[in-house]
Amino acid sequence: MSEDKSVPTESGLFGAVSYVQQIGTDAISSVGGLLGFAHKTPAQDELAAHNAAVASVRKDDNDDDDNDSLIEKAHLIFEEWCDTNEREDNDEAKTQYELYLEQQSQLKPVPGSPQFKFVAGWRYLQKKKYAQAMDEFMEGAAAGSPECQCELGAMHLSGLATYRRNEEAAAEYFRLAANQGLAKAQFNFALCCTNGWGVPKNESKAVQLYRAAADQGFPGAEYEMGMRYALGKGVSRNESVAATWFERAANQGHAMAQTNLGIMYFEGAGVKKSIEKCLFWYRKAAKGGSATAQNNLGDMFENADGVDRDLEKAKEYYKDAALNGHTRASERLVALGGSLPSK
Repeated sequence: MSEDKSVPTESGLFGAVSYVQQIGTDAISSVGGLLGFAHKTPAQDELAAHNAAVASVRKDDNDDDDNDSLIEKAHLIFEEWCDTNEREDNDEAKTQYELYLEQQSQLKPVPGSPQFKFVAGWRYLQKKKYAQAMDEFMEGAAAGSPECQCELGAMHLSGLATYRRNEEAAAEYFRLAANQGLAKAQFNFALCCTNGWGVPKNESKAVQLYRAAADQGFPGAEYEMGMRYALGKGVSRNESVAATWFERAANQGHAMAQTNLGIMYFEGAGVKKSIEKCLFWYRKAAKGGSATAQNNLGDMFENADGVDRDLEKAKEYYKDAALNGHTRASERLVALGGSLPSK
């Protein structure tokens, strides 16, 4: 994932609150892990592909749900779970994987169905057999599977579909899946509209799509809505509303939303100033790999900014941020007598 980028909300260097945003295709959501969240454990990868089995365990005793709706519920459950725990090779992943193995025979996609094509395509992706994956996704997409359409979009955007990046094809597949209400596709198509990938830039359309995905609880879209209200991009600037969106995403483990919420509590922007809450969210974000949060914590402990001065803690946080490519943190680490980490 690319380094967090700080974006001033006002012109000029003084008095501006700077939030972090994700730049480029790293933000694209893909169940197959092609882009965006590409560091799951093997157990989490398997769960994301075969979450149909767990859907039978998680459903609320509603026997009226059909296979496809259960599978879609499981997609949402495990995308959220994997995104939250993507950097932790923990016992929970192993436990959930064992649960999958135990339950997989109870609910399987019907052979030949669009969901079956999705699972087959995903398995090929994990083996880096991209041509076969594309064939499976194409068949599923032609049958109307929004998951397959979304994966095809991700493959075209990454260049894995035809060994070259095709933004127009990516945008079209995202659009098709978004029109069926798939939150991650709405989010991805919104990114296309924001960045002009395969479609003309259209921030108004992007906001509509981000909001639609955010209303379904998609954390990346909630974060993007927070950014738009924080910056006044496509909407009237409102830091209080921005904080609400950031908090929704932060509660789902979105590291950059957690970072921005920490910034808001530090500055008292859109929320009541609170160093305690600032530290809470910075620490959450730092654990999730946010270089900006790690750097900011280092800065707070170096300068006794709301906390007791602790240069050892400062160096630890600067070192973590330096490992994540944060230039200023590297400089401060050296200035405090620390050694730059080897990558």
